[in-house]
Amino acid sequence: MMFAEVCERFKRWPQLKIFATDVEQTHIDFASAGVYSEGIVNELSPERLERFFTRSGNQFVVKNDIRQHIVFARHNVLEDPPFTRMNLVTCRNTLIYFETVAQEKALLRFQYALTHNGFLFLGSSESLGALHKEFAVINAKHKIYRLLRPVSLPLDFKDTGKRNESRLRISQIRRERSWTSEAAPSRVA
Repeated sequence: MMFAEVCERFKRWPQLKIFATDVEQTHIDFASAGVYSEGIVNELSPERLERFFTRSGNQFVVKNDIRQHIVFARHNVLEDPPFTRMNLVTCRNTLIYFETVAQEKALLRFQYALTHNGFLFLGSSESLGALHKEFAVINAKHKIYRLLRPVSLPLDFKDTGKRNESRLRISQIRRERSWTSEAAPSRVA
């Protein structure tokens, strides 16, 4: 909706495609239906409701002129090949659930996906970690970054995955050992 409003304001209508992805197909199915409960009236202005939705009983359905710009797809950011030539990648409040190695892998894939000078928009609790030198900060408060250096091909995600799997296994073993030694009863001599 915001993209449509900005395009209209500037009288420029670029070819816009938004890729809405999730690892769970049920989430994709729900989102692609574009159906919202009456509670949406508390979230959107009456003007936006009228412009972008049609009422169907006690629900609101997103109009086709918005839906035609959105591609819904199941996508696992850690396992599936990354998208390419993206001007903006938005990943909000997902990375916080990943371990550090998985965060680095996802961020590297986002870097690969972005065009030169493309933008990355992260969640408020997320950071670029080791890739902070690859991006310029556009807005620190809102976690908006611009890509400085695209990743060169070829990317060997398979090899990275094996290294990361080993690191994850070692990390898991260390945690298990730490936990067992803490939980083990003390020996009395």
